[in-house]
Amino acid sequence: MIVIFEDSFENGLSKIKDPALAKRVVNAIEKFKSTNTLRDISGIKAMQGYTGFYRLRMGDYRIGFSLEADGSIILLKFGHRGEFYKYFPKNYA
Repeated sequence: MIVIFEDSFENGLSKIKDPALAKRVVNAIEKFKSTNTLRDISGIKAMQGYTGFYRLRMGDYRIGFSLEADGSIILLKFGHRGEFYKYFPKNYA
């Protein structure tokens, strides 16, 4: 799949201080790139009430993304779960 990074996602990544968490995020991005379907990745759920928006759970952190009609993935938001759901997906819909 084609993976596209939004500025808001990159801003969330820049705040990571834990090297283990950074490595998990890199591994998740590689999974997105290497898979043909979201079913191959565990921990993904569709966001209720928002068509095409999903989140990937990584412990206390979340990656928010949208799946486009052409099969590409747009990574929109990364953050701690306490702040993540305040902004995603309603600020991106």
